[in-house]
Amino acid sequence: MKKWKVLLRTVALSLGLIFAIGSSNNVSAATWHKGTPKALRGTWKRGSDNGNNKWMIYQVYKSSYVFGWMGMSAEKVTGIKYRVLGNFKYELVGHGHKNGLYNGGKETIRASRHGNIIYSTIPNYVYRHHYYKFKLSKPKAKPLYKRYPYTYKVKVNQPVKVYKIIFGKYDYLNRSEYYSTLQKGQVVNTVYGGMNGFYWHIGGGSFGPLTLTNQRYGFSVNWASHGAFTVLKTYR
Repeated sequence: MKKWKVLLRTVALSLGLIFAIGSSNNVSAATWHKGTPKALRGTWKRGSDNGNNKWMIYQVYKSSYVFGWMGMSAEKVTGIKYRVLGNFKYELVGHGHKNGLYNGGKETIRASRHGNIIYSTIPNYVYRHHYYKFKLSKPKAKPLYKRYPYTYKVKVNQPVKVYKIIFGKYDYLNRSEYYSTLQKGQVVNTVYGGMNGFYWHIGGGSFGPLTLTNQRYGFSVNWASHGAFTVLKTYR
């Protein structure tokens, strides 16, 4: 008899624990929290899971995030709130600010973290992308870096070497070779890169567009200082 009582008590406690855990998950999923989850904060770069969209970056801060895609207008989202969907799984909602071709408005993403990798999806879309945590390398032209990721039309003030970055199958297989030298007075478009062999991307004229999607190479310069060029126009 005593054994049966102990067994029943154990079952009852187990059921109570299961119920408690289930209730806790329901409350978490229904509760919205201000800001972004600590687990998602930092800088995340898109993994090379295919040949396209290799330049996507999420920069997640305490109460906002910026989504950048090389050659496209940056998406800055503020007023973030989030809810927990599961173990290190979250849904984030915020307001995107209009910037160039990006119209802004309500933004919703779902993300989960597994070690130093996050997976993100947009509700009602079938695509699921993974991003690796990394640190952005700073360019030498620090004043312009503070305005990153905008694009600038600049006039060259002093000669600077241009390198052709030829894309490999994966980012780490990219290779660099000398291409030409920009001369004083030339006008080009430039935007900060800081990864995959690039310092500052350049485009315009013989260098082609800054958008690298589906291209096999791009061009990079390493501006020596802010005085190496004059900003003619800022594209926001």
